[in-house]
Amino acid sequence: MKVLVLVIVSFDKPVYYDMLAVWKKRINEKSNTEIINTDGCITDVWFIQCKPESEWVGDIVNDLSEPSDNFSKLTLNQSPTLNQSLTLNQSLTLNQSLTLNQSLTLNQSLTLKHRFELDRENKTLYVKGDECLIPGILHKTVEALSFFLRDDEYDFIWRTNLSSVLDFAGLERYLRIISSTKALYSGYVGLGSLNNGSKVNPDRLSSFFASGAGFLMSRDVAMYLIENKQFLRWDLIDDVAIGALLEPMFGIVPLDRCWVQSGSEDISVLVANGIFHFRCESYQHLRTVEFMQYVDKLLC
Repeated sequence: MKVLVLVIVSFDKPVYYDMLAVWKKRINEKSNTEIINTDGCITDVWFIQCKPESEWVGDIVNDLSEPSDNFSKLTLNQSPTLNQSLTLNQSLTLNQSLTLNQSLTLNQSLTLKHRFELDRENKTLYVKGDECLIPGILHKTVEALSFFLRDDEYDFIWRTNLSSVLDFAGLERYLRIISSTKALYSGYVGLGSLNNGSKVNPDRLSSFFASGAGFLMSRDVAMYLIENKQFLRWDLIDDVAIGALLEPMFGIVPLDRCWVQSGSEDISVLVANGIFHFRCESYQHLRTVEFMQYVDKLLC
């Protein structure tokens, strides 16, 4: 079982760098590698950030797959780096002509470079666009899913933000006891206004949704989100827009959480009761990092 954790980030406030430091500390403590392995459950954490076109480099640094000298193996799942693409073009010019399928494959690889920059060392995926609340967070979420779900590697996706702390072992325990690995859309349930209705049902004025601070999707649900992104309300906050699309089709499995508000919560009791998501956001983030460090210390 492999879980993709997408952490939506932005750095318009200095405190966000301190939140990121807590996340990276937790990842480094849990594993000496880039991926956390808890009793056979592999958790792969990536940070998702926007980058404006004026700063765009257009290169996928250290691609997800190993480089291949065989052109036939270079698919959308294994896109070449910029230098590899140039080498391929030179080799193909000298030795062979492109078939239709090979041309499409190379075009797909180049298309990735117009949408994504991957920094493996810092576990960061950059998507092209300006940082903003609406539709920025939704844009980062959909684009990240499109990038990482190009193959069958991940079974579940946990989408969260910088001001939350995730108990990796607790998430693994939850995934092992749930009855189904499909059609799962789960999180802390809220009710949001749709104003002018949803694109699927214009008469619907409100929708239940899983809070964007942390929600869980099985792979098939995430794929449904990607494949039906044209039906999203891009003018709404991300979690309400996603809920308006997913809840009518899959429902929502309620998932409890702890919103840390005092720094004195009994974390051990909460963990024993199945809580693995700790929301630490405070007013103007005055105590957010403090709360994150408090939870982190007691989870270690």
